[in-house]
Amino acid sequence: MKPSRVSVVIPVYNRAELVAQAIGSVQRQEGVEVDILVADDGSTDETAAAVAALAMSDNRIQLIRGHNGGPAAARNRAVAVARADYLAFLDSDDLIPPGRLRRQIGKLERRPDVVAVIGTVLGFEALNSDGEPEPHPAHRPFYNLALHCATFRREYFLELGPLDESLIFGEDIDLFLRLFETDARMILEAEIGSYYRHHAGNMVHHTTARQHGYAKAYARSLRRRRAAGHIRPVRSFFRHPVQGDVDFCGREATA
Repeated sequence: MKPSRVSVVIPVYNRAELVAQAIGSVQRQEGVEVDILVADDGSTDETAAAVAALAMSDNRIQLIRGHNGGPAAARNRAVAVARADYLAFLDSDDLIPPGRLRRQIGKLERRPDVVAVIGTVLGFEALNSDGEPEPHPAHRPFYNLALHCATFRREYFLELGPLDESLIFGEDIDLFLRLFETDARMILEAEIGSYYRHHAGNMVHHTTARQHGYAKAYARSLRRRRAAGHIRPVRSFFRHPVQGDVDFCGREATA
């Protein structure tokens, strides 16, 4: 049987020193056919050249260049050219664990009622001599509203999207909230969906801008639910303990 095909979207801006590691973690995925769509968001360093060099030796890699419009704009450009049945994401400074794509796609194939599989996130500080994330006592797997740990059915993502390009922070939260406002069913899995690299350049360090973006996303969700007459809150994503697979549907009443 021919392996399933997945388009992996990697937005990048001025990450010439890290993007090759992110791409490499996708190249090493087994049991699936991958299209690696790297959306360069107007980088001013050697990022585009680094990706282009990798693409010369691997035709699965496609460099998509555009002006600097933020992560949402970069992802939207890549999603627009994606052709696989499944759509996955990875940030340019993070890594995808071995086996994630085959595992998450397998769950989608076995469950036609599920539109997305969302894994946990595990932080790391450095790589060991084998190029794998070094275990750190301060980090434990956790659920996070982040695209980089999820795999979607592409047709459903297209119906739900595009990502809101007016949000430089919180565009992924905005999309997940739109997802949670529907009756769509997801799987939360305890397995790791992405390794999140902690470093000085993390966007999360822009605290004020990040909080404003999150507040806008939540406020928009509240307005949409009120306009639709939904009086029950969406279910809490973070209250679920990290354990085995959990079915999740945001429109169900909270316990």
